[in-house]
Amino acid sequence: MNDLERLVNDVIARGNELRLLYGFGSQLAVPRSPADPAALERFAREFEGKIPPSFLELLAIYDGIDRFDWVDQTLYGIDFLTTYPNLDESWVSSEHFKPDEVFVFAWAETDASCIAFRRSQLDAAGEMAVVSFDAKGPIWSAPNLRAFLELRKGWFEKYIDEALKEQGQPAKYKAAGEKKAAGGKKATGGKQTAGGKKATGGKLAAGGKKAAGGKKATGGKLAAGGKKAAGGKKAAGGKQAAGGKQAAGGKQAAGGKKAAGGKKAAGGKKAAGGKQAAGGKKAGKKTSGS
Repeated sequence: MNDLERLVNDVIARGNELRLLYGFGSQLAVPRSPADPAALERFAREFEGKIPPSFLELLAIYDGIDRFDWVDQTLYGIDFLTTYPNLDESWVSSEHFKPDEVFVFAWAETDASCIAFRRSQLDAAGEMAVVSFDAKGPIWSAPNLRAFLELRKGWFEKYIDEALKEQGQPAKYKAAGEKKAAGGKKATGGKQTAGGKKATGGKLAAGGKKAAGGKKATGGKLAAGGKKAAGGKKAAGGKQAAGGKQAAGGKQAAGGKKAAGGKKAAGGKKAAGGKQAAGGKKAGKKTSGS
């Protein structure tokens, strides 16, 4: 087992440990089988310049990881990324990013948060910066994939310790919360929390927009699982639109205009496949596939 595989396995294990502590046992991360070598070689040729060498190394370990990041962000495999190579389209059309600025490789099932490589931030080894973002902008960023994984591992450990403390148990990891990237560069973050607590900058984690026991969380964002957040916005089938707007699917959103079938939609625009594009525009090819 090499260092990257060990690190990925640590993130999976810590994430699942935290999910179990917060009652998300049905949303555990599940790694897939290694990528087929021939398929991986074709993928490397097709996406040359869009992905770093470390991502190819990760796919050789696991060809995708279901619900890899909190609480249900799936890291896509070769088949899905080849079928849907332009997952950044809705974010570009809503002017979150410029064309070809990012390559999205992970997307949440229950809200509009993604993880992407910043193609414009490339080092001498071909490694790219990684950013996690939602409709309000970046949540986490790191100079490369390994630094990003270290950051997420530290985040999980921090909130595992907090959960244990709430249960009257001693801390297990005593995580500092903020990890340093290779080369002494610091990965940034701190805008996400688990379990409905308020984070630095007022943002909340998936699974934390509504507190346990029906209490309302601050920030007005929507929890993973389709729970209602402050501000009265609601997800369709548990999926939150980027920009806080509502996907088509028959549930009520902000805006007050009617969608097809007499249900209310955000701004009157209908999303493809039941999801809403960033900024209220049509999402295009985004699916919940593998």
